Formats: sequence, C-alpha cells, structure tokens
Amino acid sequence: MERAVRMRIIKGMLAAFMTFSRIPVVGVRIDKEDMKYSMCFLPVIGIIIGLIQWLADAAFTWLGAGELMRVALMTAVPVLVTGGIHMDGFCDTTDAVSSYQTKERKLEILKDSNAGAFAVIYGVLWFVLYAGALSEIHTLVGIFACTYVISRAMAAMSVVNFRAARQDGMGAGEQKSSSKNVTSAVMIIWLLLSVGVMANISLPCAVAVIAAAVIVFFVYSFCICEQFGGFTGDLAGWYVQVSELVMALVIAVAELLMKKGCI
Repeated sequence: MERAVRMRIIKGMLAAFMTFSRIPVVGVRIDKEDMKYSMCFLPVIGIIIGLIQWLADAAFTWLGAGELMRVALMTAVPVLVTGGIHMDGFCDTTDAVSSYQTKERKLEILKDSNAGAFAVIYGVLWFVLYAGALSEIHTLVGIFACTYVISRAMAAMSVVNFRAARQDGMGAGEQKSSSKNVTSAVMIIWLLLSVGVMANISLPCAVAVIAAAVIVFFVYSFCICEQFGGFTGDLAGWYVQVSELVMALVIAVAELLMKKGCI
C-alpha cells in the first residue's frame, strides 16, 4: 500500500513535468489517477527554475561575465525550462483582452494559434521589462528564485478553485482531474515555505513581493477572468507571467532602495 502511494506521488510529479515543462520524462505511463495530484507539483518546476537561476547567477559572478550575458541567459531560463507554455497563455490572453470583443469572441481568440499584433507587442515589452529588472537584482537572488514557486502556487490555486470558462480546455481538464482540497492545502504549504525563505533574507522585501503577487491575483480574478466568464489555462499562464514580472520589478526596486540605505 505504501509503495503504491509513493508511486502515485512520484507519477503525479512526473505528470506535472510532462504537462508544464520540457523536462524529459520517458518510459512512464501516466493514467487519470496519477493526474489527480499533478497540480501539487507545479511549484516544483518553479523550484527547478529558481535553482538554475541562482546557480547561473553565482556562475556568472564567479566568471566575471558581462551584465548583458548574465541578464540574457537568466531571462531565457524560464522559457527554456517550461517550453514557453505560460508565455503562450500570456500572449493569447493579451490578444483576447486587447480585442475588446464579446466574451464568446475572446474565448475563440484564445484558441487561435496565430499570434496577433498585441501578443507580439506585449510579449516584447514583457521581456524588455523582465531583463531590465534582472539587471538590478544581485543581492536578493534568493528572493527572486522564490517568485517562480509563488506564481505557480497561486496559479494552481485558481485552477482548482475558480469556475472554468469552458469545459473543453486544458485548464478545465486539469481542474476535473485534480483534487481540489489536497491541491489547495499543498499550495498553501508551498506559499508558506516561500514566505519563510524570503523573510529570512529580507522581511520588508518578502512582504512587498507577496503583496505584489496578491494584487496581481486580484486583477487576474476580478478583471481578467471576469471578462471570460471564468478561468482557462491561458489565463492562468497570464497570471504566472504577469506576477513574475511584477515581483521581479518589486525586487529590483528593493535592491535600489537597499543601495540608498532606505531598507
């Protein structure tokens, strides 16, 4: 029995890797029961990204690499690990919201595989702002690494608790196959652990980062999801990308204030 439970947990984590990352998973058969707890491990992908970021920053510092190289590679890490799945959702959502069409038409735009002008414009803007924030983050890299866990934990909370805008999308599929109570409880644990790590580094910055994530979550809940009649996988991807950008900007500002001796 214990072995069966352990295998179910391991396969749930592998299912998360297969769905939300480009981490290679081969020779494993995933069934519907395994998907029940896959959302619980979405923040693990964030841990992997954060760890790579932290190691990359340490390596670039040790090598004396130029700032442009450091920023460029660290900006690329999340996209390379996830395959851009959340950025795809961000771009699709931006196109749909910017269309100012009806709810039904916006849902159709989300399913359109072609990138519109607004997706390109805001996608480029996201990368420029993210790279700019990274160029200012040096001493608070540990807090920055935690943002990948926070964004995914909050997104997972929405997937299992919000109403689905449609029943045929990836988000609705994840909601149907996931355990709401277990996933919500595990996400709270991930968030508490992240807050603990950040507070140990800098309490004021930790408070600011969590506040930023919560504010973006409210915008996501009441402004974005409201336009579509519920959440979709693309909208959850929008939250991941926007919250990570806002948290990175907050950390960058905190670094600048630290240099001024303000905090």
